[in-house]
Amino acid sequence: MDGWEYGGQLLIDYINTTTEVPLLLKEDLTTRQIQPRLTQLANDLPRLLRLLPALFPGEGVQSVACLSDMLSALHHLAGQLSLGGLMTRPAVSDSMVDVDRLHLLQGSAFDAFSAALEGVTA
Repeated sequence: MDGWEYGGQLLIDYINTTTEVPLLLKEDLTTRQIQPRLTQLANDLPRLLRLLPALFPGEGVQSVACLSDMLSALHHLAGQLSLGGLMTRPAVSDSMVDVDRLHLLQGSAFDAFSAALEGVTA
């Protein structure tokens, strides 16, 4: 099917990522069965963040709200994966509403501050 990887498959990947990552992060990360899947999902997350806005080309309120909500969920997971050392925190998307962008920027600044503080106290 033409365009499947940029439409239906993208939504399936989004659902898999947003359901599996929180469950896997609750598990013992040293478990051999969990680490490869978590790494695969972490490696796929930037692609989702990059391609997801194409699913909502309209400027309508519903499209913007839906896209922002989906991107916010992915950025939240990226932050958790970043803290776990599984990926670098991606840049905050311009496709998100300002409130969500501000929240993510605050989280990123707090993570950087915490890392700097740990470096000083270590």
